[in-house]
Amino acid sequence: PTPPAPPAPPAPSWQLPSEPPIVTAPRAAQPAFGAAASPARTQQQLTPFIGRHAELSEVLGLISITRLITLVGATGAGKARLAHEAARRLAARFRDGVVPVALSALTPDDGFAAAFALALHLPAGSGQTPLARLLDGVRTREVLLVVDCNECDGALAAHTLDALLAAGPNVRAIVTASAPLGLCNEEVVTLGPLRTPEQPRVNATLAPEYDALRLLFARLATLSARRERQRVSPQTSQQTSQQTSPRPLSGNALLTALDGGAMSQAAIDAAVLITQLLAGVPLALELAAATIDQNMRAGEPLESALARYAQCLDALIGPRIETPGVPHSRSAPITLAFDLHFARLDRRARLHLLRLSMFAGEFPRCAAIGLLGACEPPMAASTGVGTPEQTHERTPATLHDAIRSDALADAALDALTEAGLVEEIDSSGQWMLHIRRPVRHLARDMLRDAGEYDRTALALATGLPVRLNAHRKRGERAHIDALDISDLEDLRASLEWSTQCERFETAISLLEGSAWLWTRLSLEPEYLQRSRAVLAGVQAGATPRRRDEMRVHAVLASTLPLAHAPVAQAIAAWETVYELANACADSAFRERALTGLIVCCSEAGDTRRAAELQARYDRIVKAGNARSGAASR
Repeated sequence: PTPPAPPAPPAPSWQLPSEPPIVTAPRAAQPAFGAAASPARTQQQLTPFIGRHAELSEVLGLISITRLITLVGATGAGKARLAHEAARRLAARFRDGVVPVALSALTPDDGFAAAFALALHLPAGSGQTPLARLLDGVRTREVLLVVDCNECDGALAAHTLDALLAAGPNVRAIVTASAPLGLCNEEVVTLGPLRTPEQPRVNATLAPEYDALRLLFARLATLSARRERQRVSPQTSQQTSQQTSPRPLSGNALLTALDGGAMSQAAIDAAVLITQLLAGVPLALELAAATIDQNMRAGEPLESALARYAQCLDALIGPRIETPGVPHSRSAPITLAFDLHFARLDRRARLHLLRLSMFAGEFPRCAAIGLLGACEPPMAASTGVGTPEQTHERTPATLHDAIRSDALADAALDALTEAGLVEEIDSSGQWMLHIRRPVRHLARDMLRDAGEYDRTALALATGLPVRLNAHRKRGERAHIDALDISDLEDLRASLEWSTQCERFETAISLLEGSAWLWTRLSLEPEYLQRSRAVLAGVQAGATPRRRDEMRVHAVLASTLPLAHAPVAQAIAAWETVYELANACADSAFRERALTGLIVCCSEAGDTRRAAELQARYDRIVKAGNARSGAASR
């Protein structure tokens, strides 16, 4: 007989009483490393699940009769929110849980199978291709995949997903994409805007029936509750910093008033106009709520704040829509809401948001503080105290400035989080920060227009080796965690930027400092591919860069055995390193090349050459020691 299901855990603090309880797979059912689903990554939702109940019911019904459901819709329509809400309710049905898979624009064309294998924590097999590793790993899995295909090549993702579903009979997938994948037996659920009133005036009794209005007031409810708590308890920020994870706040006063017909008609009329102007797009409505909340923070009543925002939006959106010959984009409501919200920020907060958009995906708070601090000019230099070179010295003044800069960056992150532009995501106890994709793209375009893109990209790239080294020292961990994935995405972006901008010194430093991460994630083939791209860029220059070539060839030579390449290729790479080291008179790389050649020749069975190389190595080391002894005397 089937054992009884464990009781559902208590609902989280943000969940409304009307929401169904969250059902998760029992902890004992989560397999160990190597056979496990990825730890669930849940966003700290500022609002309960609003609307989409027809689409949600359709997804919950389809999952029992089909194995692939694709959610399609415009940017900001709530595809990811619906997918994760459905997965949350279906998690208990799958023995191996729910696994989110993000296929970003940075995923290489031949890297989709590796991305799925990485998300599923499949161990690397000796000599296996990523696709073979993936197909072998899913044969016995009973898992629900939540796949984000919004940024990647849909055809390549579809090819990999088709093979995966064919190999794993108990694997099912909910995909979010801009268009259907075109696979057999694919069920497509299309998401339109939230239900919005058609008339300019709605009775207070009928207002709760419109999902767009409910979402606007639900977001305002939570933001208002957070603001009220901060006003009543000034020590909130200090207490929160001592907790292991932030606790989202809930406030249902506005929703209670809306549902009870107690909301003022003036507030409802203004809210109706806002939802109509923003076309019922969920993300645009949430940005609008954040702007309205900022006005209420300044002491403006709800009705006045709603009315003023509606007037500003109407004045902004009218000319854009009515301009002849200018097409009205489906993402225009998000752009308009973002522009209004962005205008409410002070200059420093604006620049901080733009710079944070440089992160490729989720990012740790310490990395955000480091990036913002690296982009700021040294305070001592900006006040005329000392030269720029002196400001980098570890004096009490510069240390004080660094501490102050970090504190300012930390406060800026708090402000952007409160404004709803930076969100927090819990990944199995690891709290990460995140900027929603449409907002990130808009902010990144503005960063380019401001002429700060390359400066911010350089700050991110030059800070990555230190960040990678710090994460490497966390010790051996059974699971690949959110920090590893965050490092990988930023590393990919920084390598592409530095190679395109011909900043090869930066690119090579990234390659040299990240070998352990590529190995840990079983992505040695991609590491080789990106190393060869950097080498091609170095060799394409008009001026010879022998030292840079030497360093990249050393990276290749060290990685080829890990990628199960023929030993002859590694020998050839080490020979090139040795020749370039002689040309550059670099003793360290010459000794390193000889060591690599000795190991490779021994593995190839060429013991005679290995002995000759060992003798040469001993002579070089002996001569170097003699020179060092003479210099010391």
